[in-house]
Amino acid sequence: MPSSDQKADIIKFFTKFILMVGMLAILDQLIGDGFRHYYFRQKSGMLYRTTYTIDSTKADLLIFGSSRASHHYIPMIFKNELHLSSYNSGRDGCDLIYYAGAISAILHRYTPKHIIIDLLPNELSFTEGSKYAPLLPYHDNPVIDSFIKSNSKTEKYKLLSRIYPYNSLFATIISGNKSNYDHDDQGYIELDKTMEPHKRELFKQGKIIPGRVSLLDDLLTKLSKRKINTTLVISPAHYLFANNDTSVKIFKNLTHRFKNITFINYENDPRFSGDSLYQDAYHLNNSGAIKFSKDLADKLAADHH
Repeated sequence: MPSSDQKADIIKFFTKFILMVGMLAILDQLIGDGFRHYYFRQKSGMLYRTTYTIDSTKADLLIFGSSRASHHYIPMIFKNELHLSSYNSGRDGCDLIYYAGAISAILHRYTPKHIIIDLLPNELSFTEGSKYAPLLPYHDNPVIDSFIKSNSKTEKYKLLSRIYPYNSLFATIISGNKSNYDHDDQGYIELDKTMEPHKRELFKQGKIIPGRVSLLDDLLTKLSKRKINTTLVISPAHYLFANNDTSVKIFKNLTHRFKNITFINYENDPRFSGDSLYQDAYHLNNSGAIKFSKDLADKLAADHH
C-alpha cells in the first residue's frame, strides 16, 4: 500500500496533468478560433477562392481540378463561347477528394448547368494522404463534415482540435489577408513563363486504387441524378502516354454509363506538343491555356448544337 506521502504525490501529479491538459485545450480553442477568424476574412488568394467556391459562387459553369485546372482553363473564353457565366474552382495540390467534397457542398446550395472536371493522368493512383486538408476548414458545413466522416476513419478524431484544420496555412492566411495578393480572372491563374526545350518523356502511370474509382463513380452518379452536364477532361501535358492507359479505359467506361457525362482526352494530342505552350512539363502557360480553352470551348459548343 502506498504511504500517505506517496498518495499525496500521485494526487498532485494527476492534478497538474489535468490542469495542463485543460490549459492546452483552452489554448487550442483560442488559437484555432483566431486562425478561423482570419481564414474566413481573406479577400484574395487560393484559400479565398476555395471559400468563394464552396460558399458563394452561383456560376453556370464550374471548373474543378488541381493546379492544372487553375492554370489551364480561362473562364472568359468559356463564357463567350458557351454564353454561360463561368468560374475556375481549381486549386493547386488538390485532387478527386477535394472536388468531390466541394461539389457536394455546392449542390446543396444550387444546381450549376455545366461542370468541367480536369482529371490528372494518374488521378486514380493517389493514396489518400493529406488530401482532405483543403476541406478541413469547412467542416462546420454539414455537407462537407458528412463527406469527410463518411470517407475517412481518422479525420473526425483529428478535428477535435481547433488548430488542426489550419495546420501549415499560417503564411498563406497572412498573404490572403493582404490586398492584391495575386491576380486572378474568375479563378484562373496565369502562368507566363516558357519551359526550356527538352525531349518528351513517357508518363509513368501508377497502380489503380479501387477506392478512387468508387469515389469518382459516386460523384458522377450524383451529378447525373441532378441532370448536370458534366465533362471529364485530361488536359494537355508535355509527356508521351501509353495507348493502353488503364485510367483512360476506366474514365471511358464510367462516362458511357451516363447520358449527360462526356470524357475528352488530350493525351498525345499533336497540337499541344510544342515546348512554347508550357511553363513546365505538367502545366500550360498562358499561351497554351488560351489555345486549349478555345479548343475545348469549341468542342463543348458543338456538342450543345
